[in-house]
Amino acid sequence: MKKIMLRISALVLMLTLISCVRTSVEVTPESMKGKGLLVAHVSASGFGWGKMINYGSARISGETYSNAIKNGYIAVPLLPGNYEFENISNRVVNTINTLPIKGKFTIKAGEVTNLGEVFLMFKAKDSKSYRMIYLDNNGDMQSFLRTEYKDVYQSLHKKKLNNAEVKYVTDKLLGLVRKIAISQEPVYKGNRLYVTGPLGSIGKKVFDKKGKVKDVKWVDTGTLLNINNCSISKISLVCIVPHKTKGDQVFYAKGRIQKFYKKPKGFKSGRFINLNNQEIYWVNDDMSFFHSKDKAKNWTSNTKFKVIGEGTSSLYSKPGVFMSRKGVYIYSGKKDSTILYSEYGSEKYQTIKPPVSGEIVRGLIETAKGLYSSGEHTAFTDGEMYYKANGTNDWKKRRLPAAGCGYVKLTNFDKDKIEVRCNGGVYASSDEGKTFAVK
Repeated sequence: MKKIMLRISALVLMLTLISCVRTSVEVTPESMKGKGLLVAHVSASGFGWGKMINYGSARISGETYSNAIKNGYIAVPLLPGNYEFENISNRVVNTINTLPIKGKFTIKAGEVTNLGEVFLMFKAKDSKSYRMIYLDNNGDMQSFLRTEYKDVYQSLHKKKLNNAEVKYVTDKLLGLVRKIAISQEPVYKGNRLYVTGPLGSIGKKVFDKKGKVKDVKWVDTGTLLNINNCSISKISLVCIVPHKTKGDQVFYAKGRIQKFYKKPKGFKSGRFINLNNQEIYWVNDDMSFFHSKDKAKNWTSNTKFKVIGEGTSSLYSKPGVFMSRKGVYIYSGKKDSTILYSEYGSEKYQTIKPPVSGEIVRGLIETAKGLYSSGEHTAFTDGEMYYKANGTNDWKKRRLPAAGCGYVKLTNFDKDKIEVRCNGGVYASSDEGKTFAVK
């Protein structure tokens, strides 16, 4: 009896292991032999679960394909036949998030079937409920294949993509879908003139007499991919736009001015800094950067301050910026980099050593008398900060007044007054952070 029970337990364990087997996705000319390719792109509105699924697995006709989703793109080689897409999922720590996505499609050998832009329209006050919308994004997906899977794309029998058996939203309804989606973004409710977001959305807000948004005029961006690498001020913005046929473009807008420019060579992973609606920086993560003084039309490059270091967290991997009254401070998310300072409109750069060698700067505050900097592990929170008086190169360590402190706030530039909110209340200092008193 004991042997029988052991055999049954082993059989159950074996069946359990078989049911958990996943097919790991690999897209190469070799893996595509005798197969076709399913592609799609997934995006979401608001702050629903869909925002978290940039990487993960896809379940198709009862089989799970791991590593099928990379940066929101889905690409899975499949044998010819009829299939049904079931869901996408990813693991966050010990939790698996699963989002049902239904769609039937047919795969043909040597061809690509495109499920489209799968947009998850989440309800504004419910992060788990959503409506699934399909949009025809063949242009974006062809650009994706040419860029990411060049050899596979060249080996296809047919370059034109086949559509799946789903109902796509018409171009006439795209503006309405964009407006509903963008209305959930924080920038929609502010007083900034332009908004950006999912489905290739760049829009100019139209306000009524009471200052409320009554309409949005959309820019033809030539893509349905998210527009999220931007710098937006009250009346202007500058963005990278992944145009489906022209490649990455730099888009600049101010008031009625709307211009597209070819992205300069040398722009890598980084961020825009829109200083004064005309002067713009693009800073790569390695602190090489580009500077434009004419609204993104022309750029000068600078690689003098490039660093090869490591960041401690992806949250702080992008370069930081602090715009003071007379100029801009730029600092890297990598170790062993200097702080750069330049007056507005200038190409001259002053270098400032960070407070602690080998540590990352996470925040700066300038006063009339000097400069405050956070410590690497504090970001102006619990623990220490540093102060450097004007005309000196020495940083002085300062202790924050209590536990659980929030970000330091400048309250008087000329008198060097700062304050910080901690668990014990709000504390203020007017002597370069040497002493604090409860307000």
